[in-house]
Amino acid sequence: MQDDEDEFKKMLDKLLSEMNERAQSGDTNAPSPAQGDFLQQFAKIFEKMPGGKQMVENVFNTLNGMKNSAPEETTRKVAHSILDSQGNRQINAACAEKCRNALRVANLWLDAETEFAPPKDAKVRIIRPVDWVDDSLPTWERITSPIAKSTTSTLSEALREQLSGIDEMISGQDGEGGEIPPHIKSAIGFDINGQHGILPLEGSSDSIVNTLSTLNESQFAVQLGNALSHLAKETFGGTDYALPLLMPNFTLVPQNIENFSRATELHLDDLIHFVALREAAAVRLFAGVPWLSSHLLSIIERYAEGIHLDMQSLEEQIQDINPESVEDMESLIKNNGGTVMAVTNEQNAAKHDLETILALIEGWVDFVSFRAGAIHIGDIGKFREVMTRRRLSGAGGENAFAAAIGLKLAPVKCREAFELWEKLFARQGQKARDEVWKHPDTLPNANALEDFEAFLAGARTTVGPTAQDDIEVEHDWDALLGDDNFKGTS
Repeated sequence: MQDDEDEFKKMLDKLLSEMNERAQSGDTNAPSPAQGDFLQQFAKIFEKMPGGKQMVENVFNTLNGMKNSAPEETTRKVAHSILDSQGNRQINAACAEKCRNALRVANLWLDAETEFAPPKDAKVRIIRPVDWVDDSLPTWERITSPIAKSTTSTLSEALREQLSGIDEMISGQDGEGGEIPPHIKSAIGFDINGQHGILPLEGSSDSIVNTLSTLNESQFAVQLGNALSHLAKETFGGTDYALPLLMPNFTLVPQNIENFSRATELHLDDLIHFVALREAAAVRLFAGVPWLSSHLLSIIERYAEGIHLDMQSLEEQIQDINPESVEDMESLIKNNGGTVMAVTNEQNAAKHDLETILALIEGWVDFVSFRAGAIHIGDIGKFREVMTRRRLSGAGGENAFAAAIGLKLAPVKCREAFELWEKLFARQGQKARDEVWKHPDTLPNANALEDFEAFLAGARTTVGPTAQDDIEVEHDWDALLGDDNFKGTS
């Protein structure tokens, strides 16, 4: 911890030194002494926070007119820093081999239980938590980018409106004696005598807006990095949370599976097979339903479009903040995104749609993997129950992610979705069950999860006889384990 603090201090000293050198060289665009004071005050707030170093660097770049790191790179650095501090142990070779074999076997078991085939270009990948962050980050960026951009844009527009006319006030040319309104003083951090602000006022209101926008972007990227570091320690594979994070590959994270086995006292070998079945089923679903990934993103984009700030709540929150207090400023910067966003009817509708599609994905994966593993995994019902409780309770990573983006990516009504797929299978068979995924319009909606019979009565897909529960499959183990389609890399 002391090493981290020393590194942070060296970084800050270097940034301040660069600012002074520019000022002494006569650079007219050099940051002012007040802005240097601001950077030091800002550093006090973030020096002990995860990702604080990256946030200070981003603010420094903004003050100096320099380009910041891309949000994705900030997120990656934060997640890596947290995971590195906790130790990145190497993959256990024996467990990794068990995971590879389990994924290959899972695809054999699934052949009899779904119409969706494994993607032809799929590989088996066995990775560490830090690899999971690197590999899944592009998808997380696609998921979170609409929310991040909308939040930053909304904040900038609201600030420009609130700071309208402040340029003249700062320079004393407003014709009203240059008095800045109290709530604006509070928002930009003036002390009680009005002599010094925590935000740099030299220049124009644009400098304030740009700095606060940088803070918001950096805050979002840092919080996402923190959330992903949590998720990386909990995830089992590439399709957890009913999201296509590492398509088109079959991916497992053996370190997390081992940890979960110890924590729950579930038999490791059976747990590996159970988790592999779920991973393989989800990969097949996303590969077999090309529109599904883009549909998920379109719902999240619809949620993001409705984001706007509740300025009254923001002003009330700011009035209770002492800008000279490190604790108060830390609380404000960490929490303002979630507490001043006004939730609209459109956002609630999008959130409801997202919960429904995630539940349908999770329910299908749960049902298909349960059928595929029922005769192979002892007491598979116990595994399902443990996983259901884990999902519904919301693991630490899911909660951290929800706090970061203001949207909980967790399926609800998973039991209802499981029962719907179960009844549809019993009524119309496997082919009809899977054909429901052919188009968004043929999928069950939220009402169908409440009234199964109404949906089943109106289902447009029909097929032959009722499915039989006692299908037996001959397993050619040697042929499966030698199949080139499932030879992967670790």
